[in-house]
Amino acid sequence: MTELELIRAAAHRAARDASIPGERLLDVAEAAVKLGISESGVRRLMAEDPTFPLRRELGERRLFMASELDRWMQSLPVESRIRKAS
Repeated sequence: MTELELIRAAAHRAARDASIPGERLLDVAEAAVKLGISESGVRRLMAEDPTFPLRRELGERRLFMASELDRWMQSLPVESRIRKAS
């Protein structure tokens, strides 16, 4: 194994060992399904919404924590049921 491969393997082991029980890590496609939007919609949120969760680096992969996406969705404004008279 090259030195880079050893470093990557160690990073993967460390991430696996430090994982939170029950926590799911999602790529952009899985995050899009969870949020009910397109992958380009997720990428737009990543670029334009400073409150949107950041991805975690796991070796060469960049993944969202499902719990952070859940918290972000819960922080969104709730639709008002009061309608303005026309």
